[in-house]
Amino acid sequence: MTEERLEFQRAAGAASTTPNTRGPPQIPDHQLLRLIGEGAYGEVWLAKSVMGTFRAVKVVYRENFNDERP
Repeated sequence: MTEERLEFQRAAGAASTTPNTRGPPQIPDHQLLRLIGEGAYGEVWLAKSVMGTFRAVKVVYRENFNDERP
């Protein structure tokens, strides 16, 4: 894990102790604040929209699936 990622987790107060080597994904019009959950297919992030609304953003990674079909 990079030092930058560790610093992000400390600053954001990330709840997960599982190393996230990807770092926060880029979501248009949202600032990802902290990783709040992980599962077999992806991650759930606490995010704040440009309007100031807090949201949970689920990020599903295609590479976590055995088949390319939806």
